[in-house]
Amino acid sequence: MSGIYLYLTFIFIIFVFLGYKVITKKKREKQSYEEREDNIFYDAAKNIRRD
Repeated sequence: MSGIYLYLTFIFIIFVFLGYKVITKKKREKQSYEEREDNIFYDAAKNIRRD
């Protein structure tokens, strides 16, 4: 009987770990997209000032 609980605990830990990896990956992608967007606006503003 304890083998079932051990197996379920192991599966639960794996799902938590995978969920954490997915969340951090999405957060990193969102941050890099925002930085890229900021760089685009900065470059556009820099070009406007030069003209």
